[in-house]
Amino acid sequence: MSERFFLPMINYEEKFCVKCGACVNECEFGGIKFVDGEIIINENSLEDWVLIAEICPVGALKIKKPPTNGR
Repeated sequence: MSERFFLPMINYEEKFCVKCGACVNECEFGGIKFVDGEIIINENSLEDWVLIAEICPVGALKIKKPPTNGR
């Protein structure tokens, strides 16, 4: 039986975002950018998404729940 690993992915709730830039500053590899007043997220970037979600002061970033296999 093979084990499955879940790579955390980020969920962005724009309606809560105050565009403070804390998440942008925390990204090491450009996974979140602030462009023309909008937050742009590249989920393929190898960021520590859990840490970045924790940095958000208003909870606009959350970790997506891992997929379930019907159990």
